[in-house]
Amino acid sequence: MQKIINGGMYSVKFAGSSQSEFFGEHPAIIIRTLKEDEIFIVVPLTTYTKEKMKKAKEKGFGYHVKSTNSIARIDKMQILHKRDISKRWVDAKNDLLLILTFDEIKELNDMVNKYIDLSTDKEEKEYEKYYKQYNLTFNYIKQIKLPLVNLTNNIFTLNNIDDQNIELISRKSNFSQISILDLKNMFQIFKDEYSVLIQNNEDTIIVKLIKKC
Repeated sequence: MQKIINGGMYSVKFAGSSQSEFFGEHPAIIIRTLKEDEIFIVVPLTTYTKEKMKKAKEKGFGYHVKSTNSIARIDKMQILHKRDISKRWVDAKNDLLLILTFDEIKELNDMVNKYIDLSTDKEEKEYEKYYKQYNLTFNYIKQIKLPLVNLTNNIFTLNNIDDQNIELISRKSNFSQISILDLKNMFQIFKDEYSVLIQNNEDTIIVKLIKKC
C-alpha cells in the first residue's frame, strides 16, 4: 500500500521568513519528483474567499479547488523533503480526508507546468542579457593595460591615479545586468599586482586598484 499519496493533500511545515512566503503548518498538494522519492514539489493551499481569489488572480496563478473550498497558490510552490510533510489533511467538520478530483489535479498540474515554463523562459531572457553584458564588460577590462596614464574605454574613465592607486569610474547604468561581485571577479585579472575595491554609489561605480607591496 502507498505510504504517501502522490497528488494528495497533506499538512506541510513551511519555513518562510518573509511576507511573500508561507510559514508554519498549511495544507498543500504534494507532487513527488521524478527521480527522488523523498523530494516533493509542494503547492500550498489557503482558505477560499472572494478577496483572496481576486488577489491570486491578479498574480495570475491562483487555482480555485472547489472540492476543498481552497485556493492553490502555485506562485508560492516550493521543493521540500518528506520530513516536512506530516499527515493527510482532514476536514475538521466531519473528520474525513479532503481529496481533490482527478480533473482538479490535471488542471492544477497544467498551471504548475505553465508557471515553470514561463519562469524558465524569463530566466533564459534575463540570463542572455547578463551573459552578453558580462562578456562585453570583461573584454573592455582585459584591454586595460596597467599601470596606465590615460584611458580610452567605452565603459571606464580614469578618475584618479598616483604611485600606489588607480581609480576608475563608470556610469552604473553600464552594469545593469551584472552584479558587483561579477565586476570584482573580472578585475581579478590584476590580482597579482593590485587589490580591488569597488565603491557602489547612487549613479556611478568606482573601481579602486591598490598596488600591493
